[in-house]
Amino acid sequence: MGKHAFLSASASHRWLECPPSAKLCSEQEDRASPYAQQGTDCHELCAYLVEKSLGRDVEDPAENLPTTIRKCRTARKATGIM
Repeated sequence: MGKHAFLSASASHRWLECPPSAKLCSEQEDRASPYAQQGTDCHELCAYLVEKSLGRDVEDPAENLPTTIRKCRTARKATGIM
């Protein structure tokens, strides 16, 4: 997983109230959780869907994603959403 954003939306509740906390947190080691990885995988799949709907030639990321994400993709494909 890549480096977390300096002013991440998920931490905006903290850095909006205490701006120096952003710098302090940026000096801490990123610790990934299974939930963070699942969110990253979902973002990757959604980015693919947007690019594909715009008619761009993009590679389907499903083969590299966990089983849960592939199942969601398969279900969406079966309903004609994809």
